[in-house]
Amino acid sequence: MGKGLRSWWGDQPERPGVYRSRYAPVRPWQVRWRRFRTVGLFRRGLDPVDVHEFLRQVADDLAVLYDRLDSSREEAGRVRDALRDWQSEYARRETNQRAY
Repeated sequence: MGKGLRSWWGDQPERPGVYRSRYAPVRPWQVRWRRFRTVGLFRRGLDPVDVHEFLRQVADDLAVLYDRLDSSREEAGRVRDALRDWQSEYARRETNQRAY
């Protein structure tokens, strides 16, 4: 990753044994704080008000999506834990039934 990207995306602490791709998703705060250069007189360019309105909308949408993603991950963790508990209990029952 280049130095410019590092300051934009920020450094995340590495955790051993955890796969991390080089892709870093855009976070809502990054969209909210992104600034564009303004154009001078007699030049064509984008209307800063429109650009910032759009960025605010994108940031809000990203915030909703990341909240939903977090909820989905939490639910998946609960389901995974419940499945492990069930499997452990089932294995224990099978072992006890074979012993008789």
